[in-house]
Formats: sequence, C-alpha cells, structure tokens
Amino acid sequence: GEIGRRKTEREFLEIVHERLGKPEKQSIVVWDDDKNDLEAVKDFGFRGELYTDFDSYARRMESL
Repeated sequence: GEIGRRKTEREFLEIVHERLGKPEKQSIVVWDDDKNDLEAVKDFGFRGELYTDFDSYARRMESL
C-alpha cells in the first residue's frame, strides 16, 4: 500500500523499517534507479543498490 511520503523522506524509511519488523538496517537491500533516492536510503542505514537492468540486478543478487 501507499505510505503517503516520498522515498527520500526519513519518515518513509522509518515506516518501511517498522513495517518490516525493525530488522538490522544493513540487512535490508533497496534497489532503485534514482541515485537521489539511494542516497537517502544509505543515509538511513539501509543498503542501496543502483538498478540499471535486470541482468546486472540478477548477478548482483546472486553475490549478496
């Protein structure tokens, strides 16, 4: 569902973290094709990966 916040807002990331049951932040990997969104994700403590194409995504996921 919608959270009603922008992905770059700290409140959005806090809500996501809470809804996931507050696991260790570094255990959460967020994929996005927007570097600004990824900076916010990383600043919050989640792991951020830049999405460019499916093949690169699949290779990276295998290595995580």
